[in-house]
Amino acid sequence: ANPALRQTQIDAWLERGVPADLAARIVDLPALEAATDGVLIAEQSGASVADGVATLFAATDALGVGRLRQAGLGLRTTDRFERLAIDRALERTDLALRTISVDVIRSHGGGITGLQHWQKGRAEALAQLAVMLDELIDTGLTTAKLSVAASLMDDLTRAAG
Repeated sequence: ANPALRQTQIDAWLERGVPADLAARIVDLPALEAATDGVLIAEQSGASVADGVATLFAATDALGVGRLRQAGLGLRTTDRFERLAIDRALERTDLALRTISVDVIRSHGGGITGLQHWQKGRAEALAQLAVMLDELIDTGLTTAKLSVAASLMDDLTRAAG
């Protein structure tokens, strides 16, 4: 979405000796992942894929989950079970975002406007979530804290509707 940021990320790969075409494909991988999520959201909500992706991006940004996801992906471990726990917590978070996106579209329409309407009735819960996610990340994200964050996202999806 941001061409300057994309180029900065590509340049970082180029500095490591990665060929330009491969660097661009690596940088574009998250967008491809979002596209598959957008298809799932569209199928479940009856919206277009573009509305599904737009709503997913709006929800990810508004809920601060992008920062959580980056921190979770950056967790290092040598234990395969801890890696499995991290991956499962991230998958739960992704599922929660898709569920929220479907709920937003069904109840208020897609994109940022639909999300803003959805947020109105949930201001207190969303403020509490934001404080908790910030605390979990700012105090040094661990596998246990990531699991708590995924649980908080699960709670938000149960309150959806």
